[in-house]
Amino acid sequence: MAASDFVFVYDNFLPKWLYEKSITEICNDKFPWMYPAVGIQGETNPYRSCFGSNLIKQNGDNHTYISPCVNYMWSFFEHEYKELWPEPSIIRLRANMYAPGQFTSRHHDDDRENAWALLYYLTDSDGGTEIEGNEYEHKPNRAILFPADMMHQARPCTSPARITLNWNFYSVFDWDVHKAKIADK
Repeated sequence: MAASDFVFVYDNFLPKWLYEKSITEICNDKFPWMYPAVGIQGETNPYRSCFGSNLIKQNGDNHTYISPCVNYMWSFFEHEYKELWPEPSIIRLRANMYAPGQFTSRHHDDDRENAWALLYYLTDSDGGTEIEGNEYEHKPNRAILFPADMMHQARPCTSPARITLNWNFYSVFDWDVHKAKIADK
């Protein structure tokens, strides 16, 4: 199987009302962006960084009161995708905003079994994400889900603000069912 067989892309991921609500709550001057918000341990190059906000930390600290819509976004995911990702449990949630030219080094989010990354593109931007050698275009209201141990990196953008949300979560995924679906293609 190719690496891309493990990556799920969903356009128009959220219903329009929730997408618009998330734009209102996150894309404003009151959202607490921190800089540099190095998302990769040990990274020292500020251009391989971004503005960021840890909304749910791995230690359990929850700051989603800053943007309550992220709770609705997660509830939507839990409900709509429960057959593929049953009973997901959040590890962490980060908001990332890349200015022109910023990007990250190649990295993985979590190497534990059954750990997943849900990368959500909020704004209209260029840049995108490279996952295991495959490029995924940044489109507003697009979600990309992939095993959190896959190597990936944000690509440089030219737009004023490339904003993403990145949930890491645990869920047991039935790979045999997935492989059978791929074989039927």
